[in-house]
Amino acid sequence: KTIMENHYFHQITKMGASIRGALSTAVYRKSLLLSSTGRQDSTTGEIVNLMQLDVGRLEGVATSIHILWDGLLQVFGYTSLLLHFLGPSVFAGIAAMVVVIPVQTVFFKKLSMLRSKMSGYTDDRIKLTNEILQGIRVIKSYNWEKSFQERLSTIREKELAVLVESAAIRGFLVSVLSA
Repeated sequence: KTIMENHYFHQITKMGASIRGALSTAVYRKSLLLSSTGRQDSTTGEIVNLMQLDVGRLEGVATSIHILWDGLLQVFGYTSLLLHFLGPSVFAGIAAMVVVIPVQTVFFKKLSMLRSKMSGYTDDRIKLTNEILQGIRVIKSYNWEKSFQERLSTIREKELAVLVESAAIRGFLVSVLSA
């Protein structure tokens, strides 16, 4: 089982990386072909978010699609084995897992909110970085480096704070699920 499963996940991970590369390239090509009026609807940050975050989620789906069908088989298989060996006390463990579902829902909603907040900060940071790079001569000649660096650092600190909070929630969720 281990050899077959590792081979499967290796192939799926390669496929996920191919999907990521293909979709990133497609978004990048599309952004290059946009006219100036078409670019008004999307900022550089939004395009980068599409290329990195959203495509990364699709890559994650490719690696976890196996769980949809295999997970159900494992739950029923392991539950029946536990029921056979331990008896009806297995249902107490199942009840505990069912009780944890609402807690998970609350935390996943919080993670979703943090993800959209993070996306906004990332968009702002990329927009400002793009602005700095486009106006680097003016910034250098008027000695505005410090003020732009402070603005960029402020946005990055907010972004990192959201990232740390998100990691803490994810860590808590993993520990609850593992327990």
